[in-house]
Amino acid sequence: PIVTKFPRVMFMSLIRYLRGRLLFTILIAMGVGSVQAATQADDFFGLTNVWTVEFQMGSKAWKDLLDFRSGVVPADSSPSKRHPGFNFFHADLLIGTTMVKNVGIRVKGSGTRAAVMPSGYPFRVQFDEFSQGTRFKGLKELSFNNNFYDSSFMRDALSDQLLREFGVPAPRTAFAKVYAKLGNQPERQFLGLYTVAEDVNKEFLKRSFDDSSGLLLKPQWQGVAKKGRVWQYQSWERGEGNESGRNHMLDLFEFMRMPADAGDGEKLADLVDVEGYLRFVAAHAVLVNLDSYLGMGKNYYIYQPKNGPMKWIAWDQDLSFGGFYLCGTPDDRIHFSVEKPSTISDPLIRKLLGVPAFRDKYHQLVREFLDKPFQEAKVLAQIDQIHAAIKTAVMEQNVISDEDFEFSVDGSAGRMHGSERSRHHIIEPGLKYFVHERRKSVEKQLEGSEQGRRPSFGMEAQPW
Repeated sequence: PIVTKFPRVMFMSLIRYLRGRLLFTILIAMGVGSVQAATQADDFFGLTNVWTVEFQMGSKAWKDLLDFRSGVVPADSSPSKRHPGFNFFHADLLIGTTMVKNVGIRVKGSGTRAAVMPSGYPFRVQFDEFSQGTRFKGLKELSFNNNFYDSSFMRDALSDQLLREFGVPAPRTAFAKVYAKLGNQPERQFLGLYTVAEDVNKEFLKRSFDDSSGLLLKPQWQGVAKKGRVWQYQSWERGEGNESGRNHMLDLFEFMRMPADAGDGEKLADLVDVEGYLRFVAAHAVLVNLDSYLGMGKNYYIYQPKNGPMKWIAWDQDLSFGGFYLCGTPDDRIHFSVEKPSTISDPLIRKLLGVPAFRDKYHQLVREFLDKPFQEAKVLAQIDQIHAAIKTAVMEQNVISDEDFEFSVDGSAGRMHGSERSRHHIIEPGLKYFVHERRKSVEKQLEGSEQGRRPSFGMEAQPW
C-alpha cells in the first residue's frame, strides 16, 4: 500500500504545480504584470507600517535639490519628462534594508513645497529616472508627503484607507521616518515622519480599472467653460495623451455649458461613471476635504478609458477631516453641506445631483459611507492604531508638542494657539471630535433637520 500511494501523492503534487504554472503563464499573456507588481508591494503599504528611509546623495546635490524649489536650476540636474517644470537629482535610497541605487528625486507639491519648514520638504522619487527598469517592489515611483498642514500626521493615510474601503480609487500608503545622509558627513539628518503614497500611473490604472491605455488627467478646474473644440489642457495630462480621451473631455465641457434638460441623466451616464463619481463626491463631502475637487477644484485625477465613461481618482487628503483652515472655522467645516457639496462654480456636480435618480443614489451612498467605512467605533479604533504606530516618530521630529499632538487626535473644536512649538495651522478640529460631530451633522442633514454650511476659500461660496 505504501508503494502504491507514494506515486499518487507525487502525481497530484505535479498536477497542482503544473496548474499553478499554467495560471501564471495565462496571467502574463493577459498582461497582468501590474497585478503582480501590486502584490510585491503589499507588504510595504499598510495603515500602521512605519519604515526607515534614507536618502544618500552628495551635499552639493542636496543643496541644489532644495534650491530648485526656489527656481534655481543647476546645470547637472535632469529635466523631468513626466513632470514638466521639475528637475530630478541623483540619489541612492535605502528603504528598510533594501538599497535602490541611482534613483531620481525631486521636491514636489505647491503649498507644501512653498512652506518654510523646520525639517523636510515633500519629495517625489522616480526609481527608473536614470536607470531604466529599476523598481522597488515592482513600483516605479513613490510620493513622500510631509504632512506639513496636518498636526495629527494621519489625515492623508487614514482618508485614503477609508476611500479605498468605499470603492473609490485612492493610493495605498505607508509611513516613513526619513533621513538624509549627505556626502561624507558622519551623521545623517532626520527630516521627519512622512506619509509615503504610491503614484497614480499606468500600474495604478491597470490594477484599478484593468486598463491603462486611456488618458490620465490631473485637472485644475478653471477654464472649462471656454467655447470651442480646441484642446487647451495639455498641462493637465499625465503620461501619454490620446485624441479620443481629449474629445471625450471636450464633449463633457460642451455638455456642462448646456441648460438643464430632462435627458441629462442618459447623457451623463455616457460621459461619466456615475456611481464612481457619486462615491467620490459622497466620501469627500463626509470627510470634508475642501482642498480638493469640492473646494478648490484640484488635487484629484480623472481617467478617461479609450472605451467607456470617465473615472474619478482621489489624491492628496492631508487636509481632509475638516483640516483646510482657509475655508471657514472648524465648526463650519464640521457642518459642511452634503446637499450642496461644492463651494466653487462646478456645473457637473450640480447637473448630476439635479437628476432625481442620481440624487437618490447619492443620498444612499452618503448613508453607506456613514454605516460602513465611517462607522464611528471602527474609525476611532483606526485612529488609535495609527497614533500608537507614529507617536514616537512625531515626538522625535520635534515640530509639535506632546500636548498639541494629543489635542490634534482627540481635541474639541480647534484653536489658534498652542504651545511655543506649535505650528500656525493647529486650527483643525481634533480627529476623534470631528468623527463624532461630523456623523451627527450628516445624519441631521439627511433627515432634513439641519441645513449644511458652505465655507469657501477667501470669498462667498458660488451660488448653487
